[in-house]
Amino acid sequence: GIFSIFAILPGAVYYSGEELSTKQWKNRTIAHTILLLAVLMTAGRIINMYEDLIGGVLFFITVLVIDGLVRWLTYLGDQKIADTINKELKETRERDEAYH
Repeated sequence: GIFSIFAILPGAVYYSGEELSTKQWKNRTIAHTILLLAVLMTAGRIINMYEDLIGGVLFFITVLVIDGLVRWLTYLGDQKIADTINKELKETRERDEAYH
């Protein structure tokens, strides 16, 4: 419960009133990862998810791996959506060209 709330907080770095440029997105992704690690390492220590250096290192690596997997799966999902949209656009364009 509370741990999940802490994990969501760093996502605020992506908030913007306008569309982010690629550079802004990359910079905010780096900031998000750093904040996520800081928040989760602190929360993990407070709620005794690890107690010593080795436990902290393993927890750190676990957070990085899970963050990487989430980013990779999100990328794959976004890529699939983009491919579908591009396919539909191509089909629409070909239909329009056939009628003209």
